[in-house]
Amino acid sequence: MSEGQNFEVDLSKLQDEINSMSPEQLREDLIKIRTQRRKMQLKTTGSDAAKRYQAKAREKYKLLKAAAVEGGFWDDVNEIANQRAADELAASTEVE
Repeated sequence: MSEGQNFEVDLSKLQDEINSMSPEQLREDLIKIRTQRRKMQLKTTGSDAAKRYQAKAREKYKLLKAAAVEGGFWDDVNEIANQRAADELAASTEVE
């Protein structure tokens, strides 16, 4: 999947799904989404600690990737990560 790729979303199907949810289900879904977004905001905004955390995470990833490329197993790592992401996404959409 390339960055900036556009996907079609069936809004009527999505609206039907939302309309069929109870108020409690709507509330729980919104709380879950808002909590995830707020956690990301707290991690990524403002403070020097957050900026240091991001810089450290970025540099660690670069070094890990370089070591994997040098060791000749980056393609394996990438393939496994792509499969796990697809599996986790499929599992999470089954739950919803």
